[in-house]
Amino acid sequence: MAHTLSSENFFFDPNALEQSALSEIRKQLAAGRKLAVALSGGSDSVFLLHIAKLLCQNGNITALHFNHKVRKNADVDEAFCKTLCKKLGVKIVVKSREENLKKISEESLRKLRGDFFERECKKLKIDAILQGHIKTDVAETMLMRLMRGSALEGLCAPRPVAKTKGLIKIRPILTLSKPEIQSVLKKFGIDWREDESNFSSIFLRNKIRNEILPLLENLHGTDFPSSAFRTRSLLEEDAKFIEDVFLRETKIEGKKIYLSEFAAGSQALLRRAAQKLLAQNAQKLRAGAVDLFLSECLKGKTAQTSLKTGFMLFNSREKSLEIIKTKPAAKWKIALDFGENKLPNGDSIFLEEAEISKQMLEQIKGGNFDESEFAFIAPQSTGLFARNTQPSDAYAPIGSKSKRLVKDMMSAKKTPVLKRKSFPLVCLSSGEAIWSPSLAIADFCKLNGIGRAFRLTYKPAY
Repeated sequence: MAHTLSSENFFFDPNALEQSALSEIRKQLAAGRKLAVALSGGSDSVFLLHIAKLLCQNGNITALHFNHKVRKNADVDEAFCKTLCKKLGVKIVVKSREENLKKISEESLRKLRGDFFERECKKLKIDAILQGHIKTDVAETMLMRLMRGSALEGLCAPRPVAKTKGLIKIRPILTLSKPEIQSVLKKFGIDWREDESNFSSIFLRNKIRNEILPLLENLHGTDFPSSAFRTRSLLEEDAKFIEDVFLRETKIEGKKIYLSEFAAGSQALLRRAAQKLLAQNAQKLRAGAVDLFLSECLKGKTAQTSLKTGFMLFNSREKSLEIIKTKPAAKWKIALDFGENKLPNGDSIFLEEAEISKQMLEQIKGGNFDESEFAFIAPQSTGLFARNTQPSDAYAPIGSKSKRLVKDMMSAKKTPVLKRKSFPLVCLSSGEAIWSPSLAIADFCKLNGIGRAFRLTYKPAY
């Protein structure tokens, strides 16, 4: 291998590049595959394009430029990129933002750009794209992820080589800083464009770059981006080790992940399984909800947590994790007989007669029976039925003389949204609502003393 990457007017030592990224580039080229280069016109991407041009001596590269149409010089940057690619003999594909955005944010612009890269690479049958992330990007991303309380995978970003939606993202200049890059470009008289928004602190990343990083370096007198880069690399080592253990201790069959005894008892491996399922199903779950779900799984019991279009289920018996998607249930109504009553969604309500002793009455009043499962009501002369809840359902719970909406009572008790939708509502034959799992019974149905009573027991299918 040559000691330098060189042409008539540019050369660079490949040993200074991120070596795993460089190996991936050479692997792609050896297989005869084409590469794309994300080109914004800034110094990092211009430098990257020259590196790619030297590596791909057969010219098997395509530059991709996305014009966000946000900055006043955006069109000038686009023209610069076209001129640069023409000079280098590199094909370029340009796309401009067409749709209006409700809110201009770093995230919305990043998504538009990312969607463009994925779409064009698929169209051009390109498997990998080179991106100009540098050492400072690692430090900025790490601080942003720390603010959000990210897990290990989040703190490993941006990785030198990563795969998203089938597209391999390669970042060979992660080891370099902006001064190093611009010094090389100046040495060879290569121009670039300055993004004026980089000097503004409108976006969080810019604020970290312009205010926080300089403050950290002044406080400690160290090269924080280099320290962050090393930390990211060490965390990636740990992440790869955990991934190896995960693959050894789990088995993926369809949309289900089966866990070994060891994995089912490991919070780290359970978390990884949950994250994989969420990503595969394009679902999101708040960090706090994930933590609560995992704590339930570790108790060795079947557990579930609500998602936007379904729920995640941990089956303790078979030690499996899966996401079950649900559809809005049609309206239903079922008369309740003594014994088990199966509901359309697979849940059950048991209606039984009970003899209430003084001791049991005290236990009921003391809350010894979980209201999400049991309800004790005074015997009713009319029949009972169950149906699915509606937004307008309301009744006055024990201790209240005025009716309250069932949905508001469930919200106050922090009942998960999915359960609110699946819980049945028990009513008298007159249509008067008297109970829904997780809530107190209607005040007019409360027990007045010892003796005969009805007991309602709710059993979910999962």
